[in-house]
Amino acid sequence: MASFLNNLFSSPYKKYNFKDEQFNKDPLAWSRPLVRHHCGEFSMAAIQANTDMEDESQVEVGTDALFVGVYDGHKGDAASIYLIDHIFTELLRMIQQNNNSMNEIILRQVVDQMETDFNEFARNSFEQHHEVQNSFVSSGCLICIIWKGTLFVANVGDSRAILGSQKGI
Repeated sequence: MASFLNNLFSSPYKKYNFKDEQFNKDPLAWSRPLVRHHCGEFSMAAIQANTDMEDESQVEVGTDALFVGVYDGHKGDAASIYLIDHIFTELLRMIQQNNNSMNEIILRQVVDQMETDFNEFARNSFEQHHEVQNSFVSSGCLICIIWKGTLFVANVGDSRAILGSQKGI
């Protein structure tokens, strides 16, 4: 059993220390170093496993808010690109309609609206350009918002978030 575990955890893939300069030199990897925001720090990294990158991610930093989105494309990148182009703008619009406040209901409405809007986009792509590929793609969606000190998380699909804290920072 021990040899099985050793083989499992000693994979042939490249191993990185995120402080290692080599990480960003790999054409299939990128990272964003620690950046401060009003509630602490954040950083991101991605490693491309497929020939074509189907995933997108975004970070929007404001004075009282932080938005992080991870969009895990499936069978293509059209849905994840659609999300990166539209979800944050839709969230801001709904927050403004709610007297500049954020709550769980708004988050659910944004996710529902994105699903409705992307389905319409895919239908129009097919009807206007006979582009079938947009009918078969999808995307997982994980968004985290820190709004005036409160954390909101929405997850559709198989993406997960890890939230850590360190006292004294």
